[in-house]
Parts: sequence; C-alpha cells; structure tokens
Amino acid sequence: MTKVQFGEYPFLPVDDVVQSCAYSSDGKLFAVGLSTGSIHVYATSNWEKVRTWSDHVHSIRSIAFSPTGNRIASSSTDRTARLWDVESGESQHLPIKQSSEVVRIAFSPRGDQVALVISTTVEVWDVATKDCILTLSGDNGHRDSIMGVVYSPDGQQIATASMDHTVRIWNATTGVFSHELTGHAGGVWSVAYSPLGNQIASSSSDNTVRLWDVKSGECLHVLSGHDNQVYAVAYSPNGQQVVSGGLDATVRLWDVESGSCRQLFTGHGDAVTCVLFSKNGEQIASGSADTTIRFWDVSTGTSRLAPSGHSAGVQSIKYPYEGGPIASGGFDDTLRLWDVETGACNRTLRIPNVSCLAYSRQGDQIASGGYDNSVRLWDVQSGTCQRTFTGHTKHVFGVAYSPRGDQVASASLDHTVRLWNVLDDEYSVLTGHTNSVANVAYSPNGEWVASSSKDSTVRIWDVATSTCRHVLMGHHLLVWEAAFSPRGDQLASCSQDQTICVWNLETGGRLSVLTGHTSGVCCVAYSPSGDMLASGGFDKTIRLWDVATGKCRVVIRNFQDTILGVAWLGEGQLVAGSADGSVHKWQIVKEAAADQYHASLQWCTTNGSLNVTGASMHDVRGLTSINKQLLMQRGGNLSDGIKTLIVSDHDKK
Repeated sequence: MTKVQFGEYPFLPVDDVVQSCAYSSDGKLFAVGLSTGSIHVYATSNWEKVRTWSDHVHSIRSIAFSPTGNRIASSSTDRTARLWDVESGESQHLPIKQSSEVVRIAFSPRGDQVALVISTTVEVWDVATKDCILTLSGDNGHRDSIMGVVYSPDGQQIATASMDHTVRIWNATTGVFSHELTGHAGGVWSVAYSPLGNQIASSSSDNTVRLWDVKSGECLHVLSGHDNQVYAVAYSPNGQQVVSGGLDATVRLWDVESGSCRQLFTGHGDAVTCVLFSKNGEQIASGSADTTIRFWDVSTGTSRLAPSGHSAGVQSIKYPYEGGPIASGGFDDTLRLWDVETGACNRTLRIPNVSCLAYSRQGDQIASGGYDNSVRLWDVQSGTCQRTFTGHTKHVFGVAYSPRGDQVASASLDHTVRLWNVLDDEYSVLTGHTNSVANVAYSPNGEWVASSSKDSTVRIWDVATSTCRHVLMGHHLLVWEAAFSPRGDQLASCSQDQTICVWNLETGGRLSVLTGHTSGVCCVAYSPSGDMLASGGFDKTIRLWDVATGKCRVVIRNFQDTILGVAWLGEGQLVAGSADGSVHKWQIVKEAAADQYHASLQWCTTNGSLNVTGASMHDVRGLTSINKQLLMQRGGNLSDGIKTLIVSDHDKK
C-alpha cells in the first residue's frame, strides 16, 4: 500500500483516459469527458453514475457546464461541438464549417454564448440560435495552435492560451484584441481567470504556472515546482489558491499571495490532464491519463504542512560546527530548522528562490544561493536577510562559509566561483572551469576552496591568491559535490558517473574509487573522525564507506526519492534530506562482536503519505466510510469487523 496521503479521498475509476472534468454550478453533478468519446455524469452525493452519453465518435477534448447547470457543452477530436440537455440527455451539434478538431469549449457567464477553439481561431456561438456571431483571429491573432479559452467573470473579456507561448486578451463583445501576456518559455496549455477577474493564471510546457495582473499585463508570480509540462490550472472559489496538474503526474496547490507551493498531491500513475476545485472550495478533483479521477481535501492538506515538513524536495541539509538545529532548504522556498533530538520543526523561514544553504561555524548565520543569481546572508534568530551579494550571471548552486565565518564562497552555472567578504562588498572571481560549477567547500583551515563542476573536474583554489593549485581529473560526468576530510589531507568527490573518488591533496593524486551506487551520486560527507564517508544519490540510497579500505559498510534503502543532502551531526549520527520533502536522522552503530555496522532510524519528518508493505495493523478504530474505501483501493484488506488492516507484500495498484 503505497503513498496513501493524509487528505486524499478514494479515487473514481473510469473507462479510459480522462480529458476533462467539470462541476455543475450547485456542485451536485460532476461530468467527465473521456478519450473514448463518452461523457459520464455523476451525482456527487453518492458518486453514482446518472448519465452516459456516447454521441461523439472520437476523444472528448473539453466539457463545460452552463452557469445554470442545465446544459453541458462538449468539444471533440471528431471535429464537432455539442450542447447536451442534462435532464433529457438530448444533444444538439453546432454547425461548424471548419475541418479541424474543436480543442476547447467554454460557456459565457450568462450562458447565452459558447466559445470554441479551432486551430488558431476562436469562434463565439449564440446558444439559442446556433449561429457563429464572433471570430477572434486576424493580424493580432495567435501564431500557433490555441489550447485554452475562458471568459472573464463579468463576461467582458475572453482570454486565450496558445502554443505561441502567449496569453491574449480580447473584448468579448467586439472581438477586438486588447493585449497579450508574454513571459512563458514554452507553449501555454491552459488559462483561468480569478473569481474577481483581476488576475489570470496560465500553465505551460515550460513546467511553470504564471500569475498575471489582467489590467497591466505584469507577471506577479512564476510558480515553479512541476518536473514537466503543466497541462491544467484553476483558481479556488475565493481566489486565494491555485491548483495545477501536469505531465509529472502530480497535483500542486499554490498560495496566490506569496506564490509558494502549499501542498503536493501524489497518487496518479500518469499525466494529470485536468484540475478543478469543488464549488465550496473544500476539495480538488484531478483527472488523469491513468484512467482515474482523484479527490483531495484542501483544508487537511493545508493545515498539515507546517508541522510535517517540506511540501517539496529537500535540496540542501546542513548542521553547524558548534551544534544547534539542523537546517534544511527545500524547493518549497522554505528553510526549516529541526531539533536534533526530537525532529520537531522549531522554525520556518520563507526564503524565495533558494537552491543551496550553508551554516556559519557559529551557527548564527545561514547563507543561501538562489535561482535569482544572488547570495543572501540570513540571521538565524530573527529570520531577516542581513546582506545580499550580486554578481553571478546565472543560478547559484552552491555556497559555503569559511571556517572563520569572514568569507562565503559561491558556485554558479556561469562557470565561476566567487569569494565574498561577509563584512564588505569586496569579492574575488575564480575562473577556470569550462562548464557549470555545482558546489564549493572550504578546507578545515580555510586556506583552500574546492569546486566541483559539470566539466567533470574538481579544482582546488588558494584562497589568499585566488589561483588554482590542482585540477583533479578522474570523473567522466558532472561532479556534484566535493568534501574535505577533517584533517584536510584528503578530498572526496561524487559524480553523476555513479562513483566517489578519494584524492590526496598534497599530490593531487587519486587514492581510491568507491563503486556501488546504481545511479548518479549527488552528495558526500566525511564523518567527524574522517574514518567514514556517507554518500547519497539518485538510486534512493545512502551508503556508508570505510575510508581506509574503500569497503561499503551500510546501505540505507527504502527512501521514496533521490537523496539530495547528507550531513554528520557527530560521530555515529547522520541526517539526510530527500527530494520527497522528508528529513531523516539515523544512528550508525558498530557491532561489538564483529566488524559490522547497522543504521537505526531515530526520526523522520513526514511528507504526508503512508507507505506500508507486508504489515498487519491491529485495533484500527475511527475509520470513516471514506477512509475504508481509500484503504481498500490502495491495497489494504479490512477484516475482523474492520479492526485489522492487512497489507499484502505486493502493492495493489
């Protein structure tokens, strides 16, 4: 039973790929358009199917309820558009003359018109007369296929989304072009107005959602987090949240004011094709190519984020030299401070665009590097930004404090390393890498900086003179990270080539190559004694290595995603951050009777899902009918009057 999320409802299985979904205005009906050409209508009170229509002969592309809920409009790849009477099931087709498929359809707020997308044109039809009364195209029209259309809440405007990377605003009465919204780096799949009509959300093949001011055309937020194209976007009824879904099979809930990701819903097994809020805003429905519709509880999802952990992947994890809380930075634009013993989140700092973190030796400051090309210094106690360094021309992917805390090193995709003086604006630029620099690290005495790069090398720099002492060549792919040994006489580097290299810093020669990971290795750290190395990677494992022999002593498995950061809290204590948003603390114990080790999990933050295999949970109480249905669908078997939950050894998909 895999990833049963707290806040998830049972899914609704259907016959084929879900192309479009819609709620009626009173929320009592839910319609689904399928790739088979069928339309199913469900009563939301018990989710029984009350209507099935199959007049379309090819895939449904879009469906929409009229504002009164008595009609459903549908468009199809069979090059037709139909209007259905919900009560009788009778349909009428609009006499479209063009020979292209009807990609999207939308009702006007009064329900007297429907807008149809046909190739690069939008046609507006009168519902009563079945006449085309307006065409949106011409010199100011889109230059590529239109994929989305929507009316403004007051019916005065129509917004269109296109593969030409733009959103265009039109006068809904005259058809005159008003202005365009530009900024997406890929085709725009979907567009939605906020309930007040002052904002527009658009989703794109550039993996982002953008929020726009309708009047000025200004981009208010770029919502980044999806790993692939974003197919669908919708506003909540109160306009305070946006939901999106896409090719990465995830559903994401965003805060409109801050632009932050408030929740990540996983569970679909294929692309999410449509998303929408229930009329009361309490649920999200998502339709997918995996032939299911899933329902998610918005309030539960929102309320559980703060104590649980990051809502998106942990990309950096650090521990101060002189003790203190563990710091983790996530793709959710937060920095979280965790109690070492209990795992409780003591503080959450909102840090936009964070890509990497570093603690000062004293633990009173944190440096962050960002996707905005900057380096920022933060006061841990107050959570305020004390200083911002600018100069890099591309994303900053690695930062490190010098042991004395008077300098910060940064690594950038602009191929350079910069050394910043903390107290003033002076800096040095270290050049020599021929590709992006992924990370930096100071030697224990602060005299050297190591930089790892996509050019497959590690460079050792003299801090005082800004000159390169060694170029360490041995990896044949991107080197993600390098770490100095506590004595400063060795360096370990990890690479996308699945290996870890250990180097002699006096000679620059390679001492050993550690193999065992089955995919790229993206983080490495020496234990305080220097006797062990910890590494984590894309194979979702942590490996502990004996430095002297090169032997792998422990493999920690069963993570849900890539290990992006490891750090030692002290001898025998290890903490790791994962791309699934979780943080784990482990106790590494050496067996007294043998030269063997084992890892004991002490605590982990949750990412909101339950993963169980081959287990039996007894005395299960308080399950609602929704709980029972969900657990049964996800592989559980309730017995003994629902007091025992048995999960088989093979997950039920």
